[in-house]
Amino acid sequence: MDDPLAEARQRGERIIQKLIDEGRIVPSVDCGDVLAVEVRGNKFCLPAATTSLPGFGEVVRVLRNHGHDNWSCVLFFLNPIDRLMGTPVDALKEGHLATVILCAENYLEHGAL
Repeated sequence: MDDPLAEARQRGERIIQKLIDEGRIVPSVDCGDVLAVEVRGNKFCLPAATTSLPGFGEVVRVLRNHGHDNWSCVLFFLNPIDRLMGTPVDALKEGHLATVILCAENYLEHGAL
């Protein structure tokens, strides 16, 4: 019998491998357990260059207060958001903390910002 989710799982594996290959997530031994996520039985996290950005901890607190788990937080930081015209990581690098927090407060909520 065919697995109806096989294609989605394969797509997910390709995305995860791309994140690893690009250094957008790194083995957790390289950065502690900050937002550690499990991938194929191994722990990965965002690189220290990301987690040390000004405002990073504040944004994580906002995401946590809205019920987001580690994977959801990692995906928030790595995926482009239209309002930011790029990723939250890029926006934090440019000093747009208030806008990143606004996006974090509304992350995965129904409706546009």
